[in-house]
Amino acid sequence: MIKRLILAISSLCLFAACATTGGGVSGNSDILAEEIARMQTSLADLQVAVEELSIKNEGLASEVAQNADATVELQAESAYLRNEMMLQHGGAAPTEVSETEQPQTTAAGVDNTTPAKPATAQQPPKIVIIEDVQSMRDSLYSYAYELHRQGKYTESITKFQEFIAKMPNDDLADNSQYWIGESYYSMRDYNKALEAFKVVTTKYPQGGKVPDAMLKIGYTYDALKQKDNAKSTLEQLVKQYPRSSSANLAKQMLAKW
Repeated sequence: MIKRLILAISSLCLFAACATTGGGVSGNSDILAEEIARMQTSLADLQVAVEELSIKNEGLASEVAQNADATVELQAESAYLRNEMMLQHGGAAPTEVSETEQPQTTAAGVDNTTPAKPATAQQPPKIVIIEDVQSMRDSLYSYAYELHRQGKYTESITKFQEFIAKMPNDDLADNSQYWIGESYYSMRDYNKALEAFKVVTTKYPQGGKVPDAMLKIGYTYDALKQKDNAKSTLEQLVKQYPRSSSANLAKQMLAKW
């Protein structure tokens, strides 16, 4: 639509110029000038509308990412509880157990099998356990998250680091890195917290935890008495993710300064 308006304006301008050089200024020139002005105004309005739509789309994308994070965390907590129940009942049952051989008899009841070997020489039945990767992934993340909730920050950091090491490309890898930063922040180890939060923004720039990490970077700078860095980080957050919940918190922090 914008391209059509630009083309129409260009054509009208060319036509008006020809009319002026060819036969002097007439009433038609005034009409053309008014039409050009009207179309230029419409073009400006459309540009503003496009910018507003772009901002709204960005906000919706941020909300979708946050909802997805919340859903994943709920699933992780559910997996953690399920895993704890399994452990309390002695672990998961084997998925496959081989049957012991039974003696074969004829219709007359005569045993045709070879004599059985002494009991000491018999091999135990084989047990095959199939590892559930998805269950392991959910259990590990939820266990690390639960440790954080319980205030066991050192143990939580270790488990989140283990998760990232085992599944570096998983959708929850950026969440794990973020919670490492949160654990350090809760321990008031602000230098390590700052480093961990920055990894979220640099290693996972398209992840849904970037706005949250930027907010905590600003908070951490403030805790380190680096107000200028804190202010610039929060201002950047508001600019890049204006409709995110983290941006709203950043605005509240900036308003105090």
